[in-house]
Amino acid sequence: MEYRLEELIDIAQFQTILDKLNEIYSFPSAIIDNKGNVLTATAWQDICTKFHRVNTKSELECIKSDKYISEHLAEANPAISYHCPHGMVDNAIPIVINGKHIANFFTGQLFLDKPDLEFFKTQAKIYSFDEKSYLEAVAKVPIWTKEKLDNYLLFIKSFTEMIAGVGYKHLIEIENLKLLEKKDKELEESEAKFRAIFENSQDAIGVSRQGINVFLNPAYITLFGYSTHEELSGTSILEQIAPSARTTIIEYINKRAKGEYLPNRYETIGIRKNGEEFDFEIGVDTYLMNNDKYTIAIIRDISGKKNSIQKLKEQNEEYEALNEELRQTNDELQKAKEKAEESEARFKNLFERHNAIMLLIEPDSGLIIDANKAAVEFYGYDKSKLCSMFINEINTLNTAQIKEERIKAVNQNRNFFIFPHKLANGEERIVEVHSSPIDYHGKKILFSIIHDITVRKQAEEALIKSEERFRTLFENVGEGIGFVNSNEEFVFANPAAERIFGVATGELAGKNLYEFLSEEQLKTVLNQTKIRMQGRNSNYEFELTRPDGKKRNLLLTAVHQFDTNNNYIGAHGIFRDITERKIAEIELFKALEKASESDRLKTSFLQNMSHEIRTPMNAIIGFSKMLEKPELSAEKRKIYTTIINNSSTQLLSIVSDILTISSLETKQEKTNIHKVCINSIIIDLLATLKNQAINQNISLYAKQQLNDLESEIYTDKIKFTQILNILLTNALKFTHKGFIEFGYTLVETQNFESRLQQTQNFASLPQQTQNFASLPQQTQNFASLQQMKFYVKDTGIGIKPEEKNKIFERFRHADNSISQKYGGTGLGLSISKGFMELLGGEIWVESEPDKGSTFYFTIPYNPVNKIEKTDLPNKPGSGVKTILVAEDGEYNYLFIEELLLEMNYKIIHAKDGKETVEICKANAEIDLILMDIKMPIMDGHSAAKEIKEFRPNLPIIAQTAYALENERKLFSGPEFDDYVTKPIDKNELKNKVMKYLK
Repeated sequence: MEYRLEELIDIAQFQTILDKLNEIYSFPSAIIDNKGNVLTATAWQDICTKFHRVNTKSELECIKSDKYISEHLAEANPAISYHCPHGMVDNAIPIVINGKHIANFFTGQLFLDKPDLEFFKTQAKIYSFDEKSYLEAVAKVPIWTKEKLDNYLLFIKSFTEMIAGVGYKHLIEIENLKLLEKKDKELEESEAKFRAIFENSQDAIGVSRQGINVFLNPAYITLFGYSTHEELSGTSILEQIAPSARTTIIEYINKRAKGEYLPNRYETIGIRKNGEEFDFEIGVDTYLMNNDKYTIAIIRDISGKKNSIQKLKEQNEEYEALNEELRQTNDELQKAKEKAEESEARFKNLFERHNAIMLLIEPDSGLIIDANKAAVEFYGYDKSKLCSMFINEINTLNTAQIKEERIKAVNQNRNFFIFPHKLANGEERIVEVHSSPIDYHGKKILFSIIHDITVRKQAEEALIKSEERFRTLFENVGEGIGFVNSNEEFVFANPAAERIFGVATGELAGKNLYEFLSEEQLKTVLNQTKIRMQGRNSNYEFELTRPDGKKRNLLLTAVHQFDTNNNYIGAHGIFRDITERKIAEIELFKALEKASESDRLKTSFLQNMSHEIRTPMNAIIGFSKMLEKPELSAEKRKIYTTIINNSSTQLLSIVSDILTISSLETKQEKTNIHKVCINSIIIDLLATLKNQAINQNISLYAKQQLNDLESEIYTDKIKFTQILNILLTNALKFTHKGFIEFGYTLVETQNFESRLQQTQNFASLPQQTQNFASLPQQTQNFASLQQMKFYVKDTGIGIKPEEKNKIFERFRHADNSISQKYGGTGLGLSISKGFMELLGGEIWVESEPDKGSTFYFTIPYNPVNKIEKTDLPNKPGSGVKTILVAEDGEYNYLFIEELLLEMNYKIIHAKDGKETVEICKANAEIDLILMDIKMPIMDGHSAAKEIKEFRPNLPIIAQTAYALENERKLFSGPEFDDYVTKPIDKNELKNKVMKYLK
């Protein structure tokens, strides 16, 4: 079915989004369906709406633009752009839902170059526009670069895909609802057919319980001469049996109860309401369920058949009498010829006047010798014609079959037949033939008496077909059908019900419905049973648990049943399995919730973006106007200029984040791989952010495991720096006291196969985007077994456990109040995650509310300089010495670290005496301590004394600013092995370190 776009999406909602988007980009747009109906419209330019489109001549050029775009939409990649004859650029992107082009997203009316005013002045003259107003409208048209337009169109392409996604989900929901409606209609039709068959059966059908009628169809009521069901309800089936036949029926019932075999179908005599007796044939099936006996009886009136048999009997008796008379006549003819003519006349008289159809047939040829008046009337031929025909011209059997049956009759092997006979008018009738050989004029012929039983046969066949249709419907209907007694125990059920309940054929009968229900579901069923006991039908849903443990949702329609005393005896039920429909409803609900959440997040993001962009814009515009004041002092001018520059930088950062996230979303972001010194980037960031940390009264530390040579790797410097800068900036934003520490360690890759795949993907990037082909051969083996694991640790506000995964999503903060309290676009961590995926690494966080957070990320360790594995740091027994530097002054530590890394030592940093002691206890690989004396929490003296107690042979060199002779004596005790004075001399430090680490 074809749908319009407004039927699949909320047009008003998308109008609001486009209006918000226009506030950011100041760019006109519209969604127009294939019939030209404008569904949304935002900020069209005056030059089009007030000039070009309202002038008959200039509008022709606009129509050309529209026509070109419409005819080339199939080429959109991602959009069709067209320079209209009026000098502007228009664009259109098709909206495709479920493979069908349903509408277009138009955007445009911009310049890619500075407009030629002379051209537009000429335009004004050609079309008689007011030149001043026209040029003012030209000035309002935005001028974009080709790059900006391309990025915008990629964003709009994603936006149209979002529209298509929302529309497709709604389309699926509409189609599923229609399917459910169709299924409901089919069930209603199936139920109606079932009821029609039962109610309209020509056979009388009755159900009795322990001999008492509980349900009777209309044919049953009519057969016994009653007008309403109530007249027979509560009566015994024996009351419909004539008194003369009841004893026989009771004997049948007793024998069957004892297990004796008796036919299920037999004949007896019934009695109608008016006392009239009649013959009927009854078929019965009896079921014994929990001491309750149920009997289903199908009854057929055979009075006509009995009458026919009686008439035939009488006719046969007449025939026998006739035969006897004929025999006597023959005897008399033998005795006296004078009596022959009299006997023949008597036979002729009986033959002609008899109401039964009679034929005399020559047995060898099948020629009809004679036919009585009844035969002539029945077959419709003249007597002369009929008596010149052969029996095979009437009988529809083939010649061989007819001959075989004649032989049986002649030999008296069989004298009763049922044949189809054809009349003169072509009609076929079913006849019952009694045929015997007689002597006729000295020859043996066949004397046949014929009865028309067509009506009876048709009635029998109709009953058989009715029974077959009922049974077929019951056995093959898709819904489960069953009858439960007052204890909710199944009396009988069809195969579909057994499949639904998960039991084998025949095993549902006798089981209690309660066996399949949980305690909660049992309450539902019991409540519905109470409703039915009050004489009302029930229709409800419940959940069953099958023997295999699987759960299914069912819709049950139950019809109550009462006995003649108005006691509830059970219900007929139709069970429909609606499990798949329930699952579909849940999935649709989840999809709707997800779509709503997505819309809410995007709306929140647009609102936040509007706030973030307007804030610096307000400062830029406001202070730019204030710079125009002639009386402004030089000092204030300098302050205002600084504010404008800072706000511009802030605005540029926001726009850059938006473009970056758009580039990541559209898979357009590339990597640019170069040689990078990680240590240099860390030192630069430390120097850049140190003053901000000091102003916030926060300690900022950095740790590097490798020396400068080892830290040179191949990666994307800009993206790596941006990731680390985003994490540090966030740490400073959300940390109000304590410290921030960042750095890295070299670790083994845990999942080598995954790492190999990532690096192979990296190696396959285009040459121009990563300069990969120009790298040294040894660095191109990206299947490194090592990674650089970076961390940024803070003592800030922390993150709730349930929010840790959300913070890396687009447009998300850990809490909605974050953006209000701290500001920001919410894109930083999302960008970081996107960059990490490009660089072949991972990013994650460990955090505890009010205690702080640690963000980790990894990148492949692809060193520029080939380093033997045995020379890498952190390997026990590799020969590399470990020095613990206890120093709370960050710059002093960096100076010492730089000196020691040149000597290829492994460096560990401690910021106070307590931390120094704890690190020594946990790390037996420490070979030397450089101990600052004046440190917070625990001073150097106390720390050295405590360390000597459990590591008496560990060398400790004091770092002190005390330079006087009497002061130096403080460091000659057992706590210290040596000392160096501040400012530290490079050569002195190297010599003393080498002295203790020979």
